[in-house]
Amino acid sequence: MSEPALRLARPEDVPAIEKLLAAEWLPPFQIREFLDTFWVLEEGGRVVGSAGLEVYGQAGVIRSVVVHPSGRGRRLGDLLSKTAFA
Repeated sequence: MSEPALRLARPEDVPAIEKLLAAEWLPPFQIREFLDTFWVLEEGGRVVGSAGLEVYGQAGVIRSVVVHPSGRGRRLGDLLSKTAFA
């Protein structure tokens, strides 16, 4: 199985990110406001993971990191977390 493509999130990704978060009982709030610091993993034309960072000056808050059940056990959450902090 090939690795999903990691990229910055785009406006059209927001519904998929919200769906992933809601499926795990995570709050899907303020994604659009911080979209320029959200990353997604795309596989087979669909978003299978995401993570974001809320930036406040020199401080930041990592947003919910979520990976679709089909991608778990592949260290994708680790990849998303490290990317958000980079």
